[in-house]
Amino acid sequence: MENFTWQHKKIEFSKQTGEVFSNHKFSETHVSSSGGGGYVDAQYGGNVAAASVHSTVTTVHEFWIKDEAGKQHAINLRGKDIPLAVGQKVTLVLAGFVGKDRYYASLFNHDAERHWQILGGAELINLLFFPEQSVMKFLIKACIAIAIYILMLNFTSGYVTVAIHIGLICYCVNWYRNKSKKAKELDAHLEKIAKEIAQVNHA
Repeated sequence: MENFTWQHKKIEFSKQTGEVFSNHKFSETHVSSSGGGGYVDAQYGGNVAAASVHSTVTTVHEFWIKDEAGKQHAINLRGKDIPLAVGQKVTLVLAGFVGKDRYYASLFNHDAERHWQILGGAELINLLFFPEQSVMKFLIKACIAIAIYILMLNFTSGYVTVAIHIGLICYCVNWYRNKSKKAKELDAHLEKIAKEIAQVNHA
């Protein structure tokens, strides 16, 4: 499987093939509330607003596969509802950087001859290039960039200030468009990998 390159970094792909011997799905409900409160006065009365309650339901798909060597692998997918049956042969495609965590990107069912994308290109890019542990680093860089930006504005005026604003807007728009383009290319790359697996399945 070919690598995928973005920002001079290579995303590597590997596969995990096995037979499903355990398949279980269940739902998790998360409840949260917002708003509400108010006041009541003994003399003038008052108003008390009820809190708004929100709930979200997430499907959790857990299944086990056994590879050709007899090793068992536990697969846990959240927010995905992929139809599988015990006894079916599947291949999971994993994506990640060398020596780093890898994520399940797609699943190919050999018996059904169908495939499902577990992570879209945009989701995969966010997981790999903008992991949660780097949020603090991102905030520090953002603060430094804002400080430099404010400092430049204090020392410039007129056309130079306008040029700085236009340059910043163009940079942000170009970065976003490039990311969106690469996300679509990554989606196409995953589809290509699925077709390669299908061809091997027919061979």
